[in-house]
Amino acid sequence: MGADVGTGTGEPRSSGTGTGGIPGWLAASEEAADIQQTERGVPANERIREYITPKLGETNKAVVEYLDRVKPGDAEPVTPPGGSAIESLVSRYTEQVLFKQTTPADAAKNFISDLTTEVRNAK
Repeated sequence: MGADVGTGTGEPRSSGTGTGGIPGWLAASEEAADIQQTERGVPANERIREYITPKLGETNKAVVEYLDRVKPGDAEPVTPPGGSAIESLVSRYTEQVLFKQTTPADAAKNFISDLTTEVRNAK
C-alpha cells in the first residue's frame, strides 16, 4: 500500500513525520499503531515499533526481534541488460562441446561474442 500527500493538498503537516494527514497519522500515531499493530508489517518507525512490541503475540514479538538483529548489507550486483541470456548461451555451448560439435576454445570464443552482442543490443 502506498500513499502520497501533495504539498498543495491543504493537509496539515504531522509533527515529526514529514507527512501530513492520514499518511502521517498511520506512520507515527500510537492510536493507529494500536489499531494496525503488525497487520501491514512491522512499523519502520522505531518509536512506534517499540510502543507496540509489548502488545504483540509471541510470534510477532519474534519477528520484531529478528528484524532488530538483521543488519542491511550490500545488495547483489544487478545483471546488466542482456546479461540474462548467459544461461541459454552456457547451455548451448556446453552441449555443443559435449557432443563434439565444436571445440572448447571455439565455444568459449563464440560464447563471449554472443554474450557481448546480447548486452550491446539490450535496451
